[in-house]
Amino acid sequence: FFTEVPFRRLFAMATLACVLLSLTPLIQVFRINRSYGVDDHVFALVDTMIITVVGEILWIPMLVLASRLCPKTVEGTTFAFFLSIHNLGYWSS
Repeated sequence: FFTEVPFRRLFAMATLACVLLSLTPLIQVFRINRSYGVDDHVFALVDTMIITVVGEILWIPMLVLASRLCPKTVEGTTFAFFLSIHNLGYWSS
């Protein structure tokens, strides 16, 4: 599905979604979560999970670009290579 979408549009939509979802810590800073009865610890846990998902969302346009650049017979190998580099960087940081 994502290979048919223009890359600029895909990257712009992913970036916009990430920007909006990355603003969730402000909810805790301004204590809005307390007004809805959500404990700070629970909100921090859910917020961390959301930010992790946001990081993965930004990875999608890069994989689509890689799939467009690689030859037709090695998409799986390229995906595995990029994902292994991503995981290595994630775990070494």
